[in-house]
Parts: sequence; structure tokens; C-alpha cells
Amino acid sequence: MLLFTGQAEIAIDDKQRLSIPAKFRSQLPVAEAGMSWFSVPWPTNSIIRLYPEDEFRRLTARFGGSIAPTEDEAELETTLLSVSEQVSMDKNYRVRLPAWQLEELGLSGDVMVLGVRNRLEVWSRDVWNQSRRERFGRLQQLVERIDARQRGGAPNATTGS
Repeated sequence: MLLFTGQAEIAIDDKQRLSIPAKFRSQLPVAEAGMSWFSVPWPTNSIIRLYPEDEFRRLTARFGGSIAPTEDEAELETTLLSVSEQVSMDKNYRVRLPAWQLEELGLSGDVMVLGVRNRLEVWSRDVWNQSRRERFGRLQQLVERIDARQRGGAPNATTGS
């Protein structure tokens, strides 16, 4: 099971290539030239989510592939899969990110690559740095809200739990 953690500052070069940092490559069962990733643009915070091919295929298999999906399922499949692009890692551990995704999200130059469990996220360095402290400050409340949902209750308004 993948467990990407941490962050690395890196640059997207003029050819739209992003080097996969060694700290993340070491978490892959096999990190070799030709290895495929899926580049998925995500509108929240204008980021790119990078999934190793096996993980992306596992996650999208949950869609079920029905010949008669519900309207929501069909819309999700059409939207998500049509904007996702398969990219290969070269011998220098770089992936060429789709130019249209970078342009759509306003990503270029210095970025942060975050390890987020089963994926990497590519953020604008400035956006990540501006939000990091605020996110860290909300961590305890977020954990408490998720904990309460998993227990089937609502967090207490005075204690947060």
C-alpha cells in the first residue's frame, strides 16, 4: 500500500517536466523509466494530482463500468476521465505534465510536491506556503470532526468533540 508523506520544493521546467523527488520515488514498489502516472487536474486550490498507474486504475475501477450508469456516475466518469492524462516517467524520473493542465491551473515554475497517501499533489509554491500555516492550525478540529462522523455523532459545539 502506498504511503506518500512530506513535501518537496521543485520547479517545472520550460518543457513542462516535473522531476519526481527521490523521497517519493523510494515509496514506489518499482520506479523505472517508462513507469506511468495519471495527471489529474483538480479545481480546488488549482492543483494536479499525480497517481501511479496501478493506484489510478484501482480507484477508477470503483466506478463499476456499467452500461447504464446513473446520471451522476456518467457525469463523474466523463468529467474526471476526460481531463486525466497518462504520463510516463523518463530515465531521469521526470514526467511531462500536460501543457493544457498547467495553463488551466496557472501552474509553472516553482511548485511544491506534496505526498498525500496514495498520490502526489503539485501546488503553486506561493499558494501552498500561504495556506500551510492556516491548514496546520485547523488540523485538530478537522481530526475531531472526522472522528465524530466515523462514530456517527456530531461534534460538540463547545469542545469540538
